[in-house]
Amino acid sequence: MALEHLAFDICHFRIYAERLKSRPKQRDQADFQAMIYSLLLHFRLLIDFFYGKPLHDDCCVCHFNLLDGFENGFPASHRQEPKWKAEVSGHLNKRLAHFTASRWREARPPMDYYAKHFGTILDLISRFEQALPADSRQALENAKRMWV
Repeated sequence: MALEHLAFDICHFRIYAERLKSRPKQRDQADFQAMIYSLLLHFRLLIDFFYGKPLHDDCCVCHFNLLDGFENGFPASHRQEPKWKAEVSGHLNKRLAHFTASRWREARPPMDYYAKHFGTILDLISRFEQALPADSRQALENAKRMWV
């Protein structure tokens, strides 16, 4: 079941990261803002998925270690928290997920501040997909078809 829901975030993060990279001319600022908001929301979720420690009912990449061979294909070294994680997550939490005074008290980071880390998450997604056993990989691919 987790793979079905993870497929949604993986697909949308990939789609919007690619759209941002191509930087098409936007005719509607509201549509562009919605795309950026969605991109950052999926980014935040995937950061927590790959680097987070599960609390309550959170689902994290470590739960997939139960699958045969997964930990060999996606070792703990892939999950080591990068130096940028706490700061970037802090900005996303304060500016995206919570209504805080930081929004008007502190200058917001430019989009490039976040975008420079998208490649790391895209790489982790690919490594994650490759590490899944064949049946789980197929389940993820089937679920992704709903979103693309």
